[in-house]
Amino acid sequence: MLENLLGDWLLPLVDEYLDPGQCGGLRNTSIQHYLIKLLDFIHKGLDQRTPHAVVVAALDLSKAYNRGNHQLVIEDLHNMHVPNWILALLCSYLSSRSIVVKYQDTEASPRQLPGGFGAGTWLGGFLFIVKFNGICMRPPVPRQITGNSAMQVKYIDDSTKAATINLKSSLIPDPTARPFPLNTNERTQMIINPSENIMQDELNKFHYEVTSNKLVVNEKKTQIMVCNPSRKLVFPPEFTIGPSEVLEVSSTLKILGIQVQHDLKWNAQVAQMTKKASSKVWMLRRMKQLGVDENTICNYWKAEGRVHLEAASSVWTSGLTVRQAQDLQRVEHRAVAAFTSWREDPALTCQRLGLQPLADRRLKLAKTFARRTVEKSRHKNIFTRIENPYPGRGGVRREWRDPQCRTKRHLQSAVPFLTRLLNGHNS
Repeated sequence: MLENLLGDWLLPLVDEYLDPGQCGGLRNTSIQHYLIKLLDFIHKGLDQRTPHAVVVAALDLSKAYNRGNHQLVIEDLHNMHVPNWILALLCSYLSSRSIVVKYQDTEASPRQLPGGFGAGTWLGGFLFIVKFNGICMRPPVPRQITGNSAMQVKYIDDSTKAATINLKSSLIPDPTARPFPLNTNERTQMIINPSENIMQDELNKFHYEVTSNKLVVNEKKTQIMVCNPSRKLVFPPEFTIGPSEVLEVSSTLKILGIQVQHDLKWNAQVAQMTKKASSKVWMLRRMKQLGVDENTICNYWKAEGRVHLEAASSVWTSGLTVRQAQDLQRVEHRAVAAFTSWREDPALTCQRLGLQPLADRRLKLAKTFARRTVEKSRHKNIFTRIENPYPGRGGVRREWRDPQCRTKRHLQSAVPFLTRLLNGHNS
């Protein structure tokens, strides 16, 4: 009860100081905002006349909640002009915390917890957001020469950085004589100009600020991904964070449970979703053998199976191919056939059970997400409102500005797709 009261008092006071890139632990925000912001930056970076690449760094902290420093978080809240009487309550909440470990009938003696935040409590998560708030809170000023820029988004303790690289202006001949045979990224014998390597600057800054806040970077889980559609202008993706060795480079990053590929396709994500949803089919078949009625089994499928086919659907719906959409729908048809008559047409069975086609469901979810984002989300800046709306084709009133897209890849990304839905289009 006290946590709820403190939350109602604290949020209005510190909201204006919170990082706009924070997409977790706050009202009207979600992982979809996180991923859409990140992917929109990547698409815009690649959709330029001059060849560009985008480097993505998925950052991870080691035991972030356990390393929280109580004194530093109180200092941060004081700098956000939180009244002293609330700070006194928070000091009382964080003081004299202890832990007792139990195993069977054995109980250890209490141990004091001089640091850390409660991972299972709302206030613990909020205090961590405050502590992680100032770390690289604002993106750096873009380089005026090449136009390279960077951004960062956060979800509680998860953080991802992305930086653009002008492949025409930011690459220089490699001064190091590398041993032959050269790998694919070394074959052009070009590297990023250190003065234009914004990603390395961001990683250095991140390491410094994390260390200053008495946190530790988990180097083993920190990975790099390069989105570079050019085959001629390539470079070795060699990045470090602090005194670590060169970070591992991956072609696919799992960000908040969603598989993001370097070519911005969704093959890995579709494969993951179909695998998770298909694992529930045997349960449906078993429930039918035990005599459970169809409606109950269908409700179980909606709650435990179909949700895997719609995870963060607003992010990847517009980028699905026809084959991938068919693969997703086939999983639901197979699930329905498991607890109904296999002689019946699966499409007719879904209609009889009130199961809307997945394509229609995804479109409905995307419209709802876009509408709620512009109405009450912290991330309304994802879309640009037109000051003087005007009627477009077919007399539809256009209230939102369509992003300028040079390539089909950008046109089929999430932000242009959701903008078209806001303007009344269905694709």
